[in-house]
Amino acid sequence: MADVFISYAHEDRPKVEKLAEVLEPAGFSVWWDRRLETGSEFSRDIEKELNEAKTAIVAWSAASVGSHWVRDEAAAARDAGKLVHRLASGSSRRQISRNGAADSLPKSTI
Repeated sequence: MADVFISYAHEDRPKVEKLAEVLEPAGFSVWWDRRLETGSEFSRDIEKELNEAKTAIVAWSAASVGSHWVRDEAAAARDAGKLVHRLASGSSRRQISRNGAADSLPKSTI
């Protein structure tokens, strides 16, 4: 079980990799889909990891706002009470809320 599950759009992979590189040396175990193994059942594995993680960070960007996978993961994390938002350039609180991923966003993000 990971401390942190990161949800993101693949276009944002380089930024997410940097986020993971900050979290891991700080003592957090991090799971993001780069850890999926070839031949695994992606949806089932992602759901398992998201359910088991202590916290889920959603890396919002212009690309992730349009991803139904990211929105679904954000909704599941929100419902489980473990959602943390990270806004990137190109995304806005209004876009995220309009897409149904968040009822309200905190004033500060990580």
